[in-house]
Amino acid sequence: ALEDAGIRNETLIIFSTDNGGPADGFDDNMACNYPLRGTKRTLFEGGLRGVGLISGAGIHRKGDVLHGLVGVQDFMPSLLEGLLGQDTQKFDPPLEPGDGINVWDYLSGASETSARTELVHEAHPLGSTDGNGNALRVGDWKIVLRTGGMWAHDTHLGTNDGWFGGFVHVDGLDNAFL
Repeated sequence: ALEDAGIRNETLIIFSTDNGGPADGFDDNMACNYPLRGTKRTLFEGGLRGVGLISGAGIHRKGDVLHGLVGVQDFMPSLLEGLLGQDTQKFDPPLEPGDGINVWDYLSGASETSARTELVHEAHPLGSTDGNGNALRVGDWKIVLRTGGMWAHDTHLGTNDGWFGGFVHVDGLDNAFL
């Protein structure tokens, strides 16, 4: 339809999921996130990673699979700066750190590495039982604190992480996974 309308080369298409699949009977589904650990409502890669696609105006990659870090929050500054040439540092009010960073060069194919090196997947104040817990990824390393009340405990495995084992005890940090 975009080609028929003559606007395919002027259109950017972005498709992104919000989380991994609901595996292990979660929500009466049997998605498979293999080989990733975890499922929807976990802070493991199987619960966080999702498929995505970006195609069209300004994208010079064709059929590439990207493995660098990109968060959905990065789309706004990336599109504004990379595609439209807007300087988001001059916004009033300015973008806050959680508003994302410009990863346009990585998405478009101008760079082979993402400018993003860390992702806060979920964060709550110490002692909070909100959400799933807390998780921070820096490079290839991630720490997960499974403290939240939303962490699903009613799956067949009982831990909803899709793996047996993986628990490590860190003094002062119960329920820590590495």
